[in-house]
Amino acid sequence: MKNRSPLFRLMMMLGAPLIIAALCMMRPVYADDVQSTYNRAMAYYHGNGDIAKDLQVAHRLFLKAESLGSIDAQFNLGVMYDNGQGIQKNSPEALKWYEKAANSGHAKAQYNLGAMLYEGYGTSKDVKQGLKWLLKAAEQGEVKAQYKLGCVLLENKGVEQDLPAALHWLQKAADQGHKDASTTLTLALDFPDARKTHEKTHGKAIKTP
Repeated sequence: MKNRSPLFRLMMMLGAPLIIAALCMMRPVYADDVQSTYNRAMAYYHGNGDIAKDLQVAHRLFLKAESLGSIDAQFNLGVMYDNGQGIQKNSPEALKWYEKAANSGHAKAQYNLGAMLYEGYGTSKDVKQGLKWLLKAAEQGEVKAQYKLGCVLLENKGVEQDLPAALHWLQKAADQGHKDASTTLTLALDFPDARKTHEKTHGKAIKTP
């Protein structure tokens, strides 16, 4: 034992369980912390204070945060691949990340996924699946999804027109301050029987500009 280092003798005295606990305490908190890693990714994504904007670093950190379980990181990876931010634009990869986040209940990911599928943007067009995800996002209060769904149900393009539902979602979006939704709702109320239908659902006070 005389030739053993002081650290080794200490390890023998403490025992393996305490050694492991001590080493864990020495590890920096941010190393495996989901929120900390995600926050660092966002700092590099936008540029924050002393941190210069670096999309490639942000991408790596989003991947790490996602591997630790961050749903927001999954969504942001989708956005980066969708727009070619710091990486090559890749619609199938964007769709993959949006779908992962959407399946975990991320409203913005559900909207982006629904819009891509409905429009056939970067993937095969699938109106039914597109509407499914748009509806899920709209029900969670995602204003862009509410507006999109209202327009889709109003236009009678690929989907049978459903005026009461269209007015409902346009009103929901307008209530959140979506200007285009307010304008579209005003125009939609000129459809035959639209005002009567709207009043039955929302009462006599029709909320339009």
